Amino acid sequence: MARNRKARPKTKQTAREKSAEDSKQLDLNLDDIKKEHADVDVQSYSEDELVPTGAVMLNLACSDFASGGYKLGSINTLPGESDAGKSVLCMTGLAKSAVLKRFDKYDIIMNNAEIKGSFNLKKMFPPLVDRIKLPEGGPSKTINQLGGSIIAQCRSGRPFIEIVDSLDTLKGDSDFEKSTKDALKVAKGDIAAIKELKKSYNAEKAKTIRKILGECNDLISGSDSMIVIVQQVTANMKMKNKYDDPYSSNGGTSPFFNSTHCYRLLQGGKIKDPIHGLEIGNTAHMKCRKNHLSGKKRDVSFNIFQQYGVDNIESVCLFLCSTPMWTASAKKVAAETTVRTNEFGEHKFGKLLNILWENPAKNMAILEKLAEEAWADRERSLDTGRRAFF
Repeated sequence: MARNRKARPKTKQTAREKSAEDSKQLDLNLDDIKKEHADVDVQSYSEDELVPTGAVMLNLACSDFASGGYKLGSINTLPGESDAGKSVLCMTGLAKSAVLKRFDKYDIIMNNAEIKGSFNLKKMFPPLVDRIKLPEGGPSKTINQLGGSIIAQCRSGRPFIEIVDSLDTLKGDSDFEKSTKDALKVAKGDIAAIKELKKSYNAEKAKTIRKILGECNDLISGSDSMIVIVQQVTANMKMKNKYDDPYSSNGGTSPFFNSTHCYRLLQGGKIKDPIHGLEIGNTAHMKCRKNHLSGKKRDVSFNIFQQYGVDNIESVCLFLCSTPMWTASAKKVAAETTVRTNEFGEHKFGKLLNILWENPAKNMAILEKLAEEAWADRERSLDTGRRAFF
């Protein structure tokens, strides 16, 4: 009679084997989560819905695309310091829009009577010579006129890209403006009364701006048009602590509230000719205050030159040198820094820029693709890997 053999005890799983099995299961779970949420990172807008800002780096900061940053159907604000390059940036964006076929049927509007005479369009912005126009009825002088011209343009059925330069130059409604001036004459010499009148005037002007921009935003939203409103910033004299905004702008909170994008333009320093020491441009720093397109807040910098405007070639090259895509011999890139690239070979940075400027249109197209790829790689590296659990 055969003996009943006792079942052999199961071999205990070692801690290392258990850890490896748990790790494998965790990887499988993460793969399932990634597949389930694969659409989370898909953008809710396409490249064709974007309007060039004038600076490639700003385009990337706004939308993650190199070709455009502002979204059609939006109002955007550009507050900035005096002489920082706000108008040049806007004109560069309009010029870029003018050469894109998808904007062939658009009205390209500069709501500023002086702007066309301030620049040599043939030299700096040739695509705008026959395209740029003033709004119907001429440039807006009051806030109500601005609202009326935008509403009329929206109802015309013809899509448009408009720059309002600037909100600060617009006067308030003629009625309360006249009454304020009359009151100021009566209060002549009464400092307290004058301060109170000026305060009430600013409050009334902000109230009018809020009403007009709210109406315009309702019409623009969802349309194929886009507006950029330029603002002047000044030092905030009411700053109480380091957390307060060091700058203030005209028009109250309404311009910011109605904006899809709000980037503040600050001057980072003068650029001088190395031979004569004369000023030829300035560095511009764009500080993100609001981004309702991608939700990201990215600050970027670029140079603006008096001769030709925004230098997108140099700014993109400097960005690429800060990424693994290009290799620079020094962390702080200068003219004599050696830069190794797969696309253009190895050169001193200054020589590389000269080579790229020999055929700027062709080389800028290459740089835009490289910048977009490098930007996307950097953004992916910032992903925490976590997803919403509800």
